[in-house]
Amino acid sequence: MMRNGRMRIPFVLFLIFLSPTQADFYYPDFATVCDPAFPCSPDFEGSLSCCLEFFSDDTSELYINSGAHFQTCAQAATESGEVPGLKGRDAVFSKDTAEDPQISITQLSEYDYAASPRVSLTSNWTRSVFEEVVRRRDELRQALLDAIEKLRISREEIERGLEPDNEGQLWLIITMQTAEANRIRDLYNVTLARDAKLFQEHAREYQAIFPRNDHQSACDNRIRLTPAAPARRGSIWYKTMQTVTHGFETTFRFQLSARNRFCRQKVQAHADQMKGVALTYHYDECL
Repeated sequence: MMRNGRMRIPFVLFLIFLSPTQADFYYPDFATVCDPAFPCSPDFEGSLSCCLEFFSDDTSELYINSGAHFQTCAQAATESGEVPGLKGRDAVFSKDTAEDPQISITQLSEYDYAASPRVSLTSNWTRSVFEEVVRRRDELRQALLDAIEKLRISREEIERGLEPDNEGQLWLIITMQTAEANRIRDLYNVTLARDAKLFQEHAREYQAIFPRNDHQSACDNRIRLTPAAPARRGSIWYKTMQTVTHGFETTFRFQLSARNRFCRQKVQAHADQMKGVALTYHYDECL
């Protein structure tokens, strides 16, 4: 366009929109880590196909904080379920201590020394039903083995003629040990039935918590952020800082399993000079 001998040239402004960047690393199954920064063979140089296996927390390139821990096939392949250098389940679970309790119990009681009831309200956060049943099953299994071993030793003493006196005290001991073994065996069988029912009704969740189990073991590489215990937390961070100035995308899968149970119990005690003390359970429930 010409005006007064001058040419006006239109000015066009180009806006360049930068698309969000995508992370250059990923964990396909928490047994390998993929990162182009790692030294790869020429066939995979600069490609996300270069995935390296890791065998310890240090080689995983992750910060694993608090209750977070690995649950991998490498651990499932060992007899103990643990791999040296790899933070596993035993490092964060089944560690009931006064400083770090896994069962939280609160009890409130109302006292009235006149002729009126005393009310006790107890609430507690327990482990998940999976953890409780399997833990109880393992405890009873060990108790039963110990009881059978004691009974075996006593019977060997009888066969060797080690009866201590003429009153048959060792026979009495054997009778008591036999009764104790039978009692534990009955409890163990009941717990086994509950354990089998849990697996039949919640197989996927059961295997997610206990890859190695008495029913159908499974091998799955994953990381668990928190154990199934109250007031626990966990987190994982990639050690290498990433550029997020222009945004980023992330994709992950997660599973919620083995939630804790909240249990409540309300008990009312009635004092009576003629009948003593009577207890009334208003409710005893677990949610």
